Amino acid sequence: MNKTDKNHIFKLAEIVSPFGIKGFVFAKLFNPDFFSLIGTSGFKTSCVVSTSPSLKKNSKVTRLQKHKNGIIVQIEGCDTRTTSEGFVGKLVFSNYHLKNSFYLLETIGFMAYDSCKKLGSIKSVYHNNAHGVLVLSNIEIPFVDRFIEKIDWKNKKIEMKMPKGLYEI
Repeated sequence: MNKTDKNHIFKLAEIVSPFGIKGFVFAKLFNPDFFSLIGTSGFKTSCVVSTSPSLKKNSKVTRLQKHKNGIIVQIEGCDTRTTSEGFVGKLVFSNYHLKNSFYLLETIGFMAYDSCKKLGSIKSVYHNNAHGVLVLSNIEIPFVDRFIEKIDWKNKKIEMKMPKGLYEI
């Protein structure tokens, strides 16, 4: 499998409400299985809050903690509930990744192909304790090295070589 080192960001969560009186906010994850897919190590130092992926105006995340179906976020300079209310609706972005590695979550929105046949867009992903699974609108595909031919990050495509009969299951 061709895994490349990427320099990009991805949306992690949307801030939906203040949390407590000390300036924390609660953000709902775009993928509720996010932490089971990647863990939490190193995340707080690689996240920012912004209104768009361009990150022209952003605020640094100083603390991040998993909480129910989302995350509790502390934002630099945000130390009152009133201040935290101004962040509702903004997005939490991250550029955290390991060199020569990626997170399955980053493939959401990619188009999946089997020998040049378009299978569809990846709607979500999950992990079944054995391997990752790509969820398309009408099929779930095991994300294992044996099936992956190439991941094209620029064009957001995954080329696969699926075993015969998988679609009939």
